[in-house]
Amino acid sequence: MVLDAFRRSACLVRLAGLEGPRVVYRHVRGVLWETLDYWQLERSLHSWEATADDRRTRLCNLFQWTADGLARLQAWRQVRGREKQLVPGEYWMDVDSGLRLVSTVSAGDELAHLHWAALAGEKSSLRGQRVKPQQAEIRAAFTFPTYRSQGLFSAALQLTLEELAARGVQKVLAYVAPENQPSLRAFQKVGFQFAGRCRVRTRFGVTRIYIEIVAAWEPTEAPMPLAQRFLGSADSRLALRSLSRTWAHGKALASGKI
Repeated sequence: MVLDAFRRSACLVRLAGLEGPRVVYRHVRGVLWETLDYWQLERSLHSWEATADDRRTRLCNLFQWTADGLARLQAWRQVRGREKQLVPGEYWMDVDSGLRLVSTVSAGDELAHLHWAALAGEKSSLRGQRVKPQQAEIRAAFTFPTYRSQGLFSAALQLTLEELAARGVQKVLAYVAPENQPSLRAFQKVGFQFAGRCRVRTRFGVTRIYIEIVAAWEPTEAPMPLAQRFLGSADSRLALRSLSRTWAHGKALASGKI
């Protein structure tokens, strides 16, 4: 535990030097008092079949996509640093969370888009959790404003899923903020389904994760019975109980108002 605390502190100091004091505020806030809401999305790769579409063809023709682009990303960050240009926080997940697999989309010398894939044993978006065996999680996607609304994320995500399937991954997860509609649409385009609603609450260093499991239900459909699962950060306790939701509540949940 002491060693982990030392590593986290060293990582925070390094990030503060790279990104500035705002990263310190973000981490301190996350430890002391924070509530985050996500949609949990899932995509099974059991019967994966690669398909060609216009988005992928356009991506390959106009941009350069790399499944394992960490070396390219690190070189790009050095150039941006020398030029005193902003590097978004999503471009530091190897330093922040120890992730190694990053998919990048390049337009010339510019990294137009990237997203990370956390593999088994690596850190999940949910504080204190790790990705389970034979699973992967898509994390920290970012597209520069100049290249948005061109379908880069969904096209690159399709290629990433092919790469993960080749690595033996059976299921891919993603946790997306309800208000992040562009990302939700991109995940839906490549076959992700809504699996639940997740709330992560941190109070003075203690994190609790609440997951509402959604069975064959999407925000545009009538409500169905839900089950709520509680995961304690320390002892990973599990408590299940049945819930019912009215249509008004389901609609509010889907719109991100609660």
